[in-house]
Amino acid sequence: MCKKERKRSDLRGKVVHTVSKYQGQLTISNLTVEEASLEQRKAIRKEFNNGGKRDFYRYLAQAKPHILTRLGLVSQSIEIMAEHGLEHGKGILLPQKFQFFTVDHIRSIRWGGGNNIDNLCLVPAKANILKGQFEDSQARGKTGSFSIKTITPTTKPSGNYLRYVIEQTANRDRRKARDRTHSVYRPRGAFAKI
Repeated sequence: MCKKERKRSDLRGKVVHTVSKYQGQLTISNLTVEEASLEQRKAIRKEFNNGGKRDFYRYLAQAKPHILTRLGLVSQSIEIMAEHGLEHGKGILLPQKFQFFTVDHIRSIRWGGGNNIDNLCLVPAKANILKGQFEDSQARGKTGSFSIKTITPTTKPSGNYLRYVIEQTANRDRRKARDRTHSVYRPRGAFAKI
């Protein structure tokens, strides 16, 4: 097996492991895609950075505050987020575990996925990075319309995999702290203010 095939095989293994780890909340789906032009991708990304992301956090805080509560946000921060989205300088207290999540485009910007609420979801950052690598490895050298496999949420996040990732993160942090301090657990600061 050549180096490139081995790398692709390792990546497939990571994807299968990640999908199985998140307890039925993530799945591997077939997607027929055609690469969007560079100008289209830049425009979608700019729109996302200039308001799409903020609007998504505002939507989460208004329609699904229980997800943010599970991530450790206090009610005052959720109220601010419902009004302003996630903006610096608004006094939102972000717990450390919130840093392990990111906003994902279910249909990636590369394939023309937009910033509408139905195409956005909150996912573990590692799963989002892996999704990008997985899609890139399949698209290399292809043009026109073709089919790829990708990671998608089975439903809009219900909080099950959020709870799972939070528990895993807490356990990993505890183990790291215990290793550093010779079996004495000293929790780090819980919040970062933006």
